[in-house]
Amino acid sequence: MRKFRLLFFCVAAAGCCWAQYGGQRCCSSMLTPSQLDRWDIEHPSGSPATPPSGESVSVVRLRHKPPAKARDAFLRGIRFDDAGDFEHAAAEFAQAISLDPQFSEAYGNLGVEYSAVGRYDQAIAQFHRALTLDPATSFHHSNLAFSLIRINRLQEAETEAQAALGLDSTNSSAHFLLGCLWATRPEKRSAAETHLSYAARTMPAAHLALAQLYAAEGSAQIARAELEHYLEASAPGKEIQVNRGQSFLSTR
Repeated sequence: MRKFRLLFFCVAAAGCCWAQYGGQRCCSSMLTPSQLDRWDIEHPSGSPATPPSGESVSVVRLRHKPPAKARDAFLRGIRFDDAGDFEHAAAEFAQAISLDPQFSEAYGNLGVEYSAVGRYDQAIAQFHRALTLDPATSFHHSNLAFSLIRINRLQEAETEAQAALGLDSTNSSAHFLLGCLWATRPEKRSAAETHLSYAARTMPAAHLALAQLYAAEGSAQIARAELEHYLEASAPGKEIQVNRGQSFLSTR
């Protein structure tokens, strides 16, 4: 098996329970194919969070066999991404696509690299291409939702986050995004709490979003408890690292 990674980065912001994002180091994992939700966060013990599992694998991804040269370019992209060199990572994923135009994971990873450097319109285009090839992969939808939020296309982002959860109910990034989108809508706050509580199992930023939601409702004691959970799970003075997800390819 070979690892394939995508990234999502969130820092929950004040007010609307939304988030600011920045490029972060990614982690590695040997998970089921198409698994996105590996949260690269440090617990007080220093051990990484355990990601949820159970995402189904689309038929498209099971059947696709990238040529060796395309796979090699893809893996070089991962190594550049590991080193934080997002531009070179993007170039390698683009090379993988040129060698194999049906390589949905490469389109998805190219979109993630564009997101890492703030090129959200280009990221959205790549996620759409990935979804054209493979509409049944949850994390393409949640990554698209992320980039749509960054350019304030919130209704579209909500649709994509819901689509992601329809395909994989364990997609923590989609739970977090949907919870943040709904947190300021009174008629949706109960649902927002449910989504954020699920995401909080593996993601400190969700605790902060919950604290803000409860504070807005006047539930100061519960808000304080969520804030304490957030502080316990986050490294002081560092940006939150979340959802540096991965999937991996079979060597066939």
